[in-house]
Amino acid sequence: MPGSCALTKALCLATLLFNPLLAAAQASCPTQQSDFTASDGSIWGICSGTEYNARNSETSRSIRSSTACAQLCAQRGTSSCASASFDKRRNICYLKGSSTTHRIVSNRNSDAIRLISRFRNEDAVSSCPAGASTYTSSDSATWSVCPKTVFDGNTLHFQGGGGVSRNECTNICSGKAGCSRVAYHPQASQCYCKEGTQGRWLYHSDWEAVTLLTRPSGGTSPNNNRGKWSDSIPFPLVPAAVAALPDGRLLTWSSGLRNMHGLGQYGQTYSAYYDPKTGSVSERLVSNTNHDMFCPGISQAFDGSIVVTGGSSTKKTSVHTAGSGGGFVVFPELAIPRGYQSQTTLSDGRIFTIGGSWSQITQNQPGSGQVGGKTGEVYDFATKKWTVLSGCPTKPLETNDKEGLYRSDNHAWLFSWKNGSVFQAGPSKAMNWFYTNSEGGYAPAGTRDTTDAMCGVFQMYDATTGSIFTAGGSADYDQSQALGNAHVITIDQASGQANVRKLSGLKHRRAFANAVTLPDGKVLILGGQTYAHTFTDNNAMTEPEVYDPVTDTFTLLADSRIPRTYHSAAALLADGTVFSGGGGLCGNCAGNHLDAQIFTPPYLLEADGVTLAKRPSITSIQPSVLKVGGEMTITVTTPTGSGYSVALLRLGSATHSTDTDSRRVPLKNGSNVGTGATKYALPADPGVLLPGYYYVFALANGVPSQASIVQVTP
Repeated sequence: MPGSCALTKALCLATLLFNPLLAAAQASCPTQQSDFTASDGSIWGICSGTEYNARNSETSRSIRSSTACAQLCAQRGTSSCASASFDKRRNICYLKGSSTTHRIVSNRNSDAIRLISRFRNEDAVSSCPAGASTYTSSDSATWSVCPKTVFDGNTLHFQGGGGVSRNECTNICSGKAGCSRVAYHPQASQCYCKEGTQGRWLYHSDWEAVTLLTRPSGGTSPNNNRGKWSDSIPFPLVPAAVAALPDGRLLTWSSGLRNMHGLGQYGQTYSAYYDPKTGSVSERLVSNTNHDMFCPGISQAFDGSIVVTGGSSTKKTSVHTAGSGGGFVVFPELAIPRGYQSQTTLSDGRIFTIGGSWSQITQNQPGSGQVGGKTGEVYDFATKKWTVLSGCPTKPLETNDKEGLYRSDNHAWLFSWKNGSVFQAGPSKAMNWFYTNSEGGYAPAGTRDTTDAMCGVFQMYDATTGSIFTAGGSADYDQSQALGNAHVITIDQASGQANVRKLSGLKHRRAFANAVTLPDGKVLILGGQTYAHTFTDNNAMTEPEVYDPVTDTFTLLADSRIPRTYHSAAALLADGTVFSGGGGLCGNCAGNHLDAQIFTPPYLLEADGVTLAKRPSITSIQPSVLKVGGEMTITVTTPTGSGYSVALLRLGSATHSTDTDSRRVPLKNGSNVGTGATKYALPADPGVLLPGYYYVFALANGVPSQASIVQVTP
């Protein structure tokens, strides 16, 4: 009879001990055990090459695998089955009853199966049922990681979508006040940051739970002051582009439509002015220039006017004149059709632009369909003419985008520098100098990174030392993993290799983010996605962070709770707050954001994160119009009569993560010339103190004043 022993008891025992397929009995698995989770969430250990020497309670044939045998045992329930043996040669599953203490023996043709944990999903647990590991977060805190469990309770922060790892989720929690638990769903990449005073610890086969164990010696929970966000401010359009104006207002615009990008067929642009003093938003339709200013080049001219080139109307140039009554006027057309180009104002006052093969999509405009050949060109206000610079090709700055040249010459990271030169820091991993005299020219400036970083962020946070911050982006424009890489690049003379120093990296990987340099020299990074995907809010990163160049650290700040991804924009305002708005511009899509928010950085708040900090105030600046290489005398009143510092920040403009206008020029070595009055010598190089309009901030104990807006002339 199959499975019986017809011999005497002594002979049967001898057969057991001396059969070459069987060895001595074992107390535990003599080989490496693998775990299997059954459909009810129970966990089973499978020990290969062994079997349980016990009476069979049930025999099932035609079972395909050891895991199928374990699943069968699980289906019988704890009272009926907690162990089994699977015959791998004959595909037979022997269920062994409710005991898990049977003697295990070696048998190379069999697998022994036993119940490890019979938790059902959402059963409460008091210890980790599946074996815990530890993780050290980016701030050196130690965490316990327990698979197959989850925390419920109050959620402080949620981030959904693919691309966020469990460790990144833990880093987010570690930077949030009150967060000491994480619930992470590996398959969906869902991150729930939770407080540690509420909620239950539950078994769940689909989740992982992370618990704070210790912080490093001297470490504390994050300060309550992480800045704060305003409520949403409704706009009549998606503010996909912004430019700060000399009168303190912010000019914003979308395209030929309020909520959808066009291809130049409309010959108009919807714009809106935001007034920070009153909070008002007023719309203006620009139709007199026959220009759809979506995806253009933008730069501030020396007189404060905003020069907007190309985009959906690929050859048009429109200029927003300075002054409270300013509006757009027609300027000479580009020599080369462009869209998604980059543009900057040169130290001699001319306008330089390069790249822009996105213009190929606007087939309704003659000549726009050409991909490539978007050589640099300059506009001279004296001759009122655009001139192509044949010595400034796009090849040196192109990325290796999977969509080809249509994407690879887009959004160059341009910095106007000395003697009419331009430093290109990205998004290609290769950096370059571009020269704009005569026919133009270029020279390599070294390599920033090992990968391209399309739609990353870049800011010159100290022009007096040539210090540039860059971060984020992705290797390809669309449907590409975002990067967390960050660098400080230092330039001096307009030639040779730039100095590159790699930083520890962003707290969160980001593409389609925005960056703003603050009066204290820190760089604020807002919004973006951990996986670049145009016209979506998937994987949106709503928690900003700030880079401090003094300590070389990144700090997470208050969550905006509103995604700002592709087609969002940000800008510094005169009161030291930051405008952040837009995103989408895709019709009725879910990611369309016809609104903005104002972020109040921590330096404007007391430690409680609520009370407004006491600010210094500027009482006078002389002369009223500054000059490169000249002097400035400023009088400041501080709350405690303490000293103060002064920084000039050029008014910024931004679209598609690209801001080539703003730069910070801290003033140094001032001399006291009276009560509260200090005289400063201004930088003598227009490549450093680029002429145009600036915010002048005084800072006392790290708190900035309301800025005065002044013009700097050549």
